[in-house]
Amino acid sequence: MRFVAAFENDNRRNLEEEPSLDPSLTLVLDSPVKTNKTEFDTMHLREPTVMERKISGVKKRNKNLRSYYDAEVQLVKDVSEWPLAAVLAMPISQFVKASDYLQGFFMSGQKTGMRSPMM
Repeated sequence: MRFVAAFENDNRRNLEEEPSLDPSLTLVLDSPVKTNKTEFDTMHLREPTVMERKISGVKKRNKNLRSYYDAEVQLVKDVSEWPLAAVLAMPISQFVKASDYLQGFFMSGQKTGMRSPMM
């Protein structure tokens, strides 16, 4: 469990950091992901649509860790247009980059406290 927590802390976007709102992100995998007879090595992501967000949001209804993970997978699958088997076979470090990019459109960085008296 300690390894998983350390991995999450080291590879997820820090919530205090502003998310990337670039119009697109391309991930190139070191080794292709193989499903059936197709190989996937480059994932192209873009800003999610409202419908893609709604579909992934339905997965979060149970409000448990599994449902949040399923929602992340669904969103990456839908936006990338990769089949589910390919997304599930991705290296977790690359999946985290894809998910953080997409989730960045739905959550901002940490809000600051009170305004400075100098402002």
